Amino acid sequence: MFDLLPEMGLDWSPEIQKLEGHRGRIIAIAFSPNGKMIASASRDGTVRLWDVQTGEEIQKLNNLLGRVHTVAFSPDSKTIISDAKNTATNPPTATLTLWDCQTGEEIRRFHFRTGGRPIAAFSSDGRTITAVTHGETLRVWDTRIAEGRMIFEDNIEWTSAAAISLDGKTIVSGSHNGTIRVRDVQTGKEVQTIKLQIDIQALCLYRNDTWVAAGSGDGTIWLVRVRTGEEARKLGAHKAGVHAVAVSPCGKAVASGSSDKTVRVWDIESGKMTHEFIGHSSAVKGVAFSPGDNTIVSASNDATLRLWDLHAGTKSFIYKGHERSVNLLSLSPDSTSIVSGSQDGLVIIWHVQRNELMLELRGHSAEVTCVAFLNDGKSLASGSADKTVRIWNKSTGEQILELRGHEEQITCMASSPDGTMLASGSLDDEVRVWDTEKGVQTLTLRGHNDLINCVAFSPNGMMLASGSDDETVRVWDIQEGSQLLELTDHYLPVTCVAFSTDGTKIAFGSGASILVVWNIVKSANLLELTGPQDCIGCVAFSPDGALIALGSDDKILRLWDVETGELLFFWRTGRIVTRIHFIHDSTILSTNVGQFTIGHEKPGLLTLNDVWIQHEGDDVLWLPHEYRGECTETHGNSLIIGHESGAVSFFRLSSSSRSVKDIVRA
Repeated sequence: MFDLLPEMGLDWSPEIQKLEGHRGRIIAIAFSPNGKMIASASRDGTVRLWDVQTGEEIQKLNNLLGRVHTVAFSPDSKTIISDAKNTATNPPTATLTLWDCQTGEEIRRFHFRTGGRPIAAFSSDGRTITAVTHGETLRVWDTRIAEGRMIFEDNIEWTSAAAISLDGKTIVSGSHNGTIRVRDVQTGKEVQTIKLQIDIQALCLYRNDTWVAAGSGDGTIWLVRVRTGEEARKLGAHKAGVHAVAVSPCGKAVASGSSDKTVRVWDIESGKMTHEFIGHSSAVKGVAFSPGDNTIVSASNDATLRLWDLHAGTKSFIYKGHERSVNLLSLSPDSTSIVSGSQDGLVIIWHVQRNELMLELRGHSAEVTCVAFLNDGKSLASGSADKTVRIWNKSTGEQILELRGHEEQITCMASSPDGTMLASGSLDDEVRVWDTEKGVQTLTLRGHNDLINCVAFSPNGMMLASGSDDETVRVWDIQEGSQLLELTDHYLPVTCVAFSTDGTKIAFGSGASILVVWNIVKSANLLELTGPQDCIGCVAFSPDGALIALGSDDKILRLWDVETGELLFFWRTGRIVTRIHFIHDSTILSTNVGQFTIGHEKPGLLTLNDVWIQHEGDDVLWLPHEYRGECTETHGNSLIIGHESGAVSFFRLSSSSRSVKDIVRA
């Protein structure tokens, strides 16, 4: 355990959580009045309840008849109401369902005919539910009556948006022609008609229902006084239509969600934008403030919910380095530096201990797909979607060689043990071998009929193995350029390959979750295991060849006995393992997500497990969404994460203070 809590930088992203689970567009969201839960309604036919503090899904309500369009909490946060539309009936019918938040059990249902999606709200005492449907009717039910008796019904007219006041006494409806109608729920009478020259997409009542905020199809937000219809202010615009608006409980800020994929917050008094939150990959269809005014939740067509910290300011990270997503991280042989390759075509060398950018290697005209160290780490090779392999001086950053020959993207590379040869695989189905000193191609190995996924040299450098999407593994004689062996038995795409230390055995994994160990000398299958439930991504022999470790897409690291085929040990890593290496006399597995001691259930010093940085298996630092990254590397007490944003983050465990600190965000 740690003595001190982690210290965080002041410029962390304002995104607190990314909540994933829905399989369809999220249509509606709501904060519970006590601020502890979020409810989300989706086109996937479910309502989900989330814990605001942890981001965990605490209930999944799926006993529904169809798509869900609305969700609302009762004033005491103990129940929620949701709808479901059943289009199988003629005419279509809809159901409002009352749920128990703690148990997830259905309490009762309220049935009605419908022609469109409804919205619903509780009265301030929780005794009645008000619902209004698109182009249909206004209804009020008594929640205490088991059969859900409808106590009031009236026809109203709206086409594009509607909102119900928090106490359930007032309804506003809007249309595409800019008309806003205000109605009293008790009498059903229209008390005000407001005309605006906008296409109304979203509405929200605020300040005791005396004002209404309207979002428009042109991206603007309008604030209007309900009693007089007086236009108070036109706020600045999004780059696309506004689909959701919400006003903070204190009545001082408006949040808006748009087709431009952003959430923006506006100061009502000045009309200025105070925050812009970027992260969704599709249109934002819902926004809501927490009761304490410190957090906003947004819902998007990308099927995610995101929580934003209003106190974090408008700044996200200010990055130095990559401008686009980081594809890979690779630790140098001497463990002093980390190399990152990105979609921006840039290769960057970082110093592990000083946590700083050392060199930027510019030359590729497309994304970097793979890297390999040469000559004990003195030089570096990079492969790219620009069809080239480039070799760099690791100390100066100077490009030494540019190797051309492949007709498609480079997919994988491997260096010979002495560093004099480099093998590259490509989407062109070919493997090429290069002389790294002369810069010439020495071999073109043809035989595969699909893209190459992996290549590996034997320890003596005399053989090369290649695995392909054509479901074969081929072993080549480097001196003669001839094929020594072809292994094919419908294993699905071969994704990784490795030689034993003595070069007599080869292991490979496939997309079919099958691990094969083959004796090259005897041309015999030593072992065939169906272990993981997902694609095998990496494999490694122990130095004595007795053990084999593999990582797979199911985020489990496994250790097998080669002779008996017995599964000796496994660790749930929470992250996909992409690199494995046996160290310390084969007692420890070093991976890209941390070190694992054989025979011990808990991992070693510093590991990354899903959203947590762990110390000896204990969660010590929770990572916000933007810090979780796309790829990882670890060395000793250092953890490095590459991000979709182009950032590379360094974390280090301090042995003196026993705390985790963010060392650099570059």
